[in-house]
Amino acid sequence: MRTRRTQPVSRPARLGQTPLALLPLMLLLACGDDATEGSDSMVEDSDSGFTGNTEGSSASGSGNPTEPTGADSSGGSGPGYDTLGEGDLRGTLSFTFFAADAANPDPLLGMAGAWRTSDDNIEGVEDFFGVFGLGTQWPAPPADLDALEQNAVPGTFEWGGPTQWLLAGNGMKLRRGDTEATACLLFYGYGGSAEVEFPPSSGTMVPNYPVYAATTSSNQPEGCAPDPGTWEPDAEYDIVLYGGDLFETNSLAGQVHTPDALEVTSPDIVTFGTQVAIDEDLEVTWTGEAGENTRLVIRVFDMFGRMFTVNADDDGSYTIPAGEIEGLTAGPATLIVSREHLEEVLFTDGTVRVLSRYAQWGYIELY
Repeated sequence: MRTRRTQPVSRPARLGQTPLALLPLMLLLACGDDATEGSDSMVEDSDSGFTGNTEGSSASGSGNPTEPTGADSSGGSGPGYDTLGEGDLRGTLSFTFFAADAANPDPLLGMAGAWRTSDDNIEGVEDFFGVFGLGTQWPAPPADLDALEQNAVPGTFEWGGPTQWLLAGNGMKLRRGDTEATACLLFYGYGGSAEVEFPPSSGTMVPNYPVYAATTSSNQPEGCAPDPGTWEPDAEYDIVLYGGDLFETNSLAGQVHTPDALEVTSPDIVTFGTQVAIDEDLEVTWTGEAGENTRLVIRVFDMFGRMFTVNADDDGSYTIPAGEIEGLTAGPATLIVSREHLEEVLFTDGTVRVLSRYAQWGYIELY
């Protein structure tokens, strides 16, 4: 069995020490029943204030009760808002398709997001699902193309206090025609209650680490479970941001773009425990098409969590020098190849950074 000791997150250490080679399985378990959903069902925000048009990939509409009200059906090419991106709210949303692999016969979906302000922004975190669902703060890939960076053992994510996490509406949704993927409100702090006293003994109650996620918790409302069938490669999605009392609900057409799918063709990651020489170059090859603004990211980490990350030219092949692999410990290791698209979406009160990704994991043995 592959084992890797992951360091627990600094706030509610729900995931604790997890065998990293089995972390994709945590997608089905992320946010257990001790977390509390924001409502008994997904309901529309009463203060939606939506004035944007519905042109774009969602123009066909939907009868889903989570639709914002007051939609302007007059059409047009603009977003329908006077100004976008000028506020200080900062959102993050991850939307990841995990292809079937040697440990998981079926594909999985990871989707999670959160709200903060420009003062408390989490700029160092591009993948919030990694933090929420896997208890791992993935290092950002190198800025330069075809560059490799040794990351040692990545540090833990600092959650801070609950007042740094903002309570908006009851969800963050990506929509393409009749296909919808929704990250629903959950309270992720200690005990899973909707509110917590903060500072302690102050008598002041605040939202208890509100986050947004698609999970299989029994507390999860219908329509919020992660469905890999909602992730389509090389596709355009509308994004719906439910604002609650924080901002007017926004529905923005065609703002999120997923990358193309890929298949790792070398090394053999279909086989569990493929042998990889630690003192030889390793050629990694893959299929699929690079997008205009996508990137190809390769990560390799050993059983102790030591990791390196590559921002590879998406031309189908990258050779990892033996000297870089020798920094890892012989034994069980994990190889991840991902095609990613990171984009900033402007809305009425700030920006949302959206990371969409197609990832394939391989479980190798360094010798």
